[in-house]
Amino acid sequence: MAVAKKKASPKVPLNPITSIVSFEQFKKSPVAAVAFLCICGMSFLYYRGESEREKMWDIIATQNEKIRKSDSTSAAALSQIQILKKLKQIPE
Repeated sequence: MAVAKKKASPKVPLNPITSIVSFEQFKKSPVAAVAFLCICGMSFLYYRGESEREKMWDIIATQNEKIRKSDSTSAAALSQIQILKKLKQIPE
């Protein structure tokens, strides 16, 4: 069995100042350029939406806990009032 050798890909240093794709490459195929920009924009919006969703779930969890505690407190107070009414210690 023959093993195919992989072609060595050119090493491109990642420098934030230089662009990965040059303007000349964009000028040659404007449709690909617009598609590339759309994909970049959608990726950014997806990432932002996911981080916002995580924040919202944290807020919902804390609000749910507060509501649960409030509900149990009001239920306890209501049951005490009902007991006192049955014992006729407070007027109805």
